[in-house]
Amino acid sequence: MEYFGFLEKMGIPRNLAAAIIVLLIIFKLIRPINLLSSSIFEQKLLTKDMVILLLSIKYLGQTLWWVLINLSILYTFGVPSWTGDPNLSPMIGSIFFAIGAPIFTIIYVINSQSSSKLNRFGVRVLLAILFMVCLLCYYFPLNGTVVTNVFVENPIGKLAIIIGCMTVLCLPIPALMKQISKFLYWTKEKYILVSDIDLANEQNILESDLNRKYWYVLHAINKELILLGNNPKPKLCTETKIIKLEDLCNIKMSIEEVDQDSTNDDSTNDSTTNNNSII
Repeated sequence: MEYFGFLEKMGIPRNLAAAIIVLLIIFKLIRPINLLSSSIFEQKLLTKDMVILLLSIKYLGQTLWWVLINLSILYTFGVPSWTGDPNLSPMIGSIFFAIGAPIFTIIYVINSQSSSKLNRFGVRVLLAILFMVCLLCYYFPLNGTVVTNVFVENPIGKLAIIIGCMTVLCLPIPALMKQISKFLYWTKEKYILVSDIDLANEQNILESDLNRKYWYVLHAINKELILLGNNPKPKLCTETKIIKLEDLCNIKMSIEEVDQDSTNDDSTNDSTTNNNSII
């Protein structure tokens, strides 16, 4: 209690201090730095729960990054008085939403096609820029409304409320940007492949009983068992296989890099594969 009283004298609210302590405890239990810094090999050995936790941490980090961007825009251009107008601010936001929504729909439809006819990269960049302009202009009055409607005297408490509200509002942005990244070929997904023949050497199976076949390492079932599949997307697998973790030791595993979500197609022949070995 004396600790919280000391913080209150410094102008830090009791609730904010308690929240920080809870976050520190969670940080110690989850150890997000170990999760975020893990290699692709380590990530594939995580259980499904840990994979979901890792994706959630990354998503929250991307959301906070966009909160910082929006705060920087407000700091640079200021908060105009019209953003607090309950009639004018929503109208301006609706205009940019009406322009940006069809553009994003076009981008999403093109991404969903197995073979897109839009091969001109310049056109893709133009569409992405137009969407980003609409997105930022849509959030500008929205964020201004949040700032002008927070009536808290304590500056630290006011900033905490503003960041909390903006975090909730910015939650959809990372999902939207994933489609933009795919549209512009910015990111590639990585998968781990193992060969049936390499597994046979570890499991004492005759190579003559096997065809040359590769399996994707999906995730760990528990600390001892690993789930393999014939597709990197678990829901698209038509064949699966469970092996012991020790069977992956001392065999060569390959990294396959493919365009984001291109594994939804029937073929991934355009992917590039790099071979690495892990002991």
